[in-house]
Formats: sequence, structure tokens, C-alpha cells
Amino acid sequence: MTSPYDLDNLQLSTVSSPIHVSFQIKQLLIEGHARELTNAPPRGLQLQLTKNGIEVSDTLVMANLGYMQFKVTPGVYDLSIRPGRGPEVYELESTGTTGWYSQKVNVTGKEVTLASFEGKTILPRFTRRRGMETADVLLERSTTASGQVGAVWSK
Repeated sequence: MTSPYDLDNLQLSTVSSPIHVSFQIKQLLIEGHARELTNAPPRGLQLQLTKNGIEVSDTLVMANLGYMQFKVTPGVYDLSIRPGRGPEVYELESTGTTGWYSQKVNVTGKEVTLASFEGKTILPRFTRRRGMETADVLLERSTTASGQVGAVWSK
């Protein structure tokens, strides 16, 4: 944005000449609500968007309604779980680009396309891996000095 005036506090009665302002949009939002098959949010799950194999944006799934958002420019991206504890516990089932009942990624792929200045809302769905039905993605396993396995956040 360029202007000699403070546009947030502009009082037109104090300006005598025409005002010209130009804005530039730098990023748009891909936002949405992530969920498991039970419709519970996978709280703390870290997600990323990549383009040509390079991470462009990342986010963390919030506990309240599974809200998440990415700041990106228009383009085609791949949605995935960030490396770490997330891929050990969850698997991406659907990108949710066509709504609540979107097809699985083995049919549609992992692509998310942003082609509008309105942004995009997605509703990705995740499944837990076998043996991880009760695992908490926020509790990473660590080995203590005594050799016992414990949670990082339980200390």
C-alpha cells in the first residue's frame, strides 16, 4: 500500500486534494476444518502445503473445530502431514477440496488448487494408523537417561 496519508485514521475533511491509493495482495488464505473419521479434530497435527517438492506454507490444527489456515499465493499445491510425530499417528484420507464428502486421495490425489481471490475452504479428513487409535500426536516419545520411554510434554 502506498499513500502519504494514514488510511486507517483518515479524516476527509482535512484533505483538500484527491487521494490515490494502491494496494497489493501478497497472500490469500486456504483455510478449513480438519477432522478424523469420528469428526473429532486431530488437534496439534502439523500440516504443510508444498509446490514442486518445496514447502510453501504450514499450519497446526487447532483443538477448537479443527481450524487450520495456510497463507499462499494462487497456484496448485500438495497437502501433506509435516514430518515428525504426525505421520506416525495419522494418514491423509481426503484433501476435502470438494466439501465434507470429498473423495479419498487415492482417487483425487493430494492437490489443493487456489484459483480465486476469494481464497479456498477445505475439509481434510484423516485416519489413524493401526495401533495408534489412542495415541496423542502432541505427546512425542522420548527416552530418559534411565532408558525409560516417556512423553516430552509430561515433564
